[in-house]
Amino acid sequence: MSDFTADTPIGDLDARTVAGILMAQGGFFLKKRDRAAAPGGTPEGLLGIAQALSDMTKDGSFGTGMARVARYHFMPPKERWHPVCLQTVEEVFFRGVKRNPDWQILSVRSFSECADRRGEPDEEKTAELRALYDYLGKDAASKSEGVFYFGRKRVYRVCTERYLLRENARLLEEHMQSFGYPCALKNECGFFHVLVGRFAAKSDAEALCADLRARGYVNAKVYAYF
Repeated sequence: MSDFTADTPIGDLDARTVAGILMAQGGFFLKKRDRAAAPGGTPEGLLGIAQALSDMTKDGSFGTGMARVARYHFMPPKERWHPVCLQTVEEVFFRGVKRNPDWQILSVRSFSECADRRGEPDEEKTAELRALYDYLGKDAASKSEGVFYFGRKRVYRVCTERYLLRENARLLEEHMQSFGYPCALKNECGFFHVLVGRFAAKSDAEALCADLRARGYVNAKVYAYF
């Protein structure tokens, strides 16, 4: 039996407060629960909003702590909320369920804020967001109620090698580029990683990785990045 309750801490908030935020931000998804539900009956729109709160808190660029992120980027929590909101909190923050594991959701906007007549993000109203992030997708409860997601999409790259010295990494980068491979350097954990390719599908990155290993780059590995 789960020990999860409305009083369970979620970062510097509690589950009750987070459920209230979901109710305020996406309560309209509960009206169409049967039509827009993920496995287990949770509306994908609620999963997306909860994932956004989690992703934005972990990202760190929106301030320290979930309470601060919620205060400045989400609607004030409702005192009364549907039990499905609390269920969503448990699924996202304790079971690791995501609206989409290949998305890092860093902004949620309602249809009423920025939808055009077709129910898509208005180009002018979302120009600043699009300059910062990718448009990821949307969840709709009706033609007039729903949310848009903005953030980053997961990409798969092949790391051929890593070096302590940037000069050594640059030499390999230039060598790979001479064979027509698109490369980039990434400074991570004190090492300079030589990254090759950029793929939305992991299988494509794995195919390139196998090709590079066959060519003698035996340390080539596939990594996922946002």
